[in-house]
Amino acid sequence: LERSIELNKLEGRNNAVNCDLRNLKGILDFGTYSLVTMNPPYKPVGTGIESISEAERIARHEVTCTVDDAVSAAAKLLKYGGRFCMCHRPERLCDIIVSMRQGAIEVKRIRFVVERKGRQPWLVLVEGKKGSAPGFRINPPLILEDENGNYIFNAVPTTNWSQPETL
Repeated sequence: LERSIELNKLEGRNNAVNCDLRNLKGILDFGTYSLVTMNPPYKPVGTGIESISEAERIARHEVTCTVDDAVSAAAKLLKYGGRFCMCHRPERLCDIIVSMRQGAIEVKRIRFVVERKGRQPWLVLVEGKKGSAPGFRINPPLILEDENGNYIFNAVPTTNWSQPETL
């Protein structure tokens, strides 16, 4: 992440913090961020095939970080009107929506990611806004490959996910 920030000349606009998001007090300033993004572990403990490697197990299963933990951290960090963006698995969408609403972050946009047109989504992108009224949009799917399996390099999103959308 730090290398990506440097390569994209985003120093001073983005920062990478390696810490336990359940214990942020004194590490990051609460209520000051306009955007928080996370890619928390996808699987609850006891589901799917758990990795033997401890690092992979922590990254893939909710061993040390749950959806609720991620949303709680975002809710603390965001200022009123700030946005929270999460990448997760579609089967966890209900958990994400419920957790975000409980954390006073209202879902505003949902976009599914599919490998190819006509396939089931394998990821979901969810954007919420702290303190917002209910109401969200489901954007067209993000399709990664053409019908021949070639990666679509010039895929242009139908909405700009880097800018907030007003509902």
